Amino acid sequence: MRTLAFAALALTVIVQSSPQTPVSALPQESLRVGGSIQQPVKVKNVPPRYPVEALKVGIEGVVVIDATVDTDGRVSRTEVLSGPTALRAEAVSAVEQWVFEPTLMEGRPVSVVFKATLNFTLVGDDIYYSLEDLLAGLRNDDEEIREAAAVTLGRVPLNHLLNTMGENVKPVRAGPARKQIIPALREATADKSERVRKAATEALARFQSQ
Repeated sequence: MRTLAFAALALTVIVQSSPQTPVSALPQESLRVGGSIQQPVKVKNVPPRYPVEALKVGIEGVVVIDATVDTDGRVSRTEVLSGPTALRAEAVSAVEQWVFEPTLMEGRPVSVVFKATLNFTLVGDDIYYSLEDLLAGLRNDDEEIREAAAVTLGRVPLNHLLNTMGENVKPVRAGPARKQIIPALREATADKSERVRKAATEALARFQSQ
């Protein structure tokens, strides 16, 4: 098994408040949920998949998306407002498949906009990571991946790291693992990204203090 971190997802739809919308005339543009505009009722939910690359290095986070629900109840437009880059594509893919009951105004369907918040969380005490994946993450072209790999190396106990080289997956041996991790983190402390340097420095301090 190459993907070693186990994930669970908590999904929440957040309603954004907005001024009362008069109902004297049907709007031509989408209305933001809030005030007199009710949150649309979801009739089809599709949970997001945890991206494999994010899972390998322990990336967690919240993705917030502005979603437009058309008059037929389908999501016609999405805009990511915030969240880790590595999680965004799967979050958008899930939201685009959601289906809602059409929102009615004066008995006629209207298009509405609401904020969807998708929380990607790794849960459980028995989460294991591939040491090879984390070391490779430190060399990844993506700053976010490099930072996450350093953070995870700094917080995960050695007995939760696995050797995935070859056919057999087995726990790493502490001594040889440290001989791989410490030089890799030391190199990462010279990374071009301040965020990666900070994460690597903190992780390295943990290993050097042991």
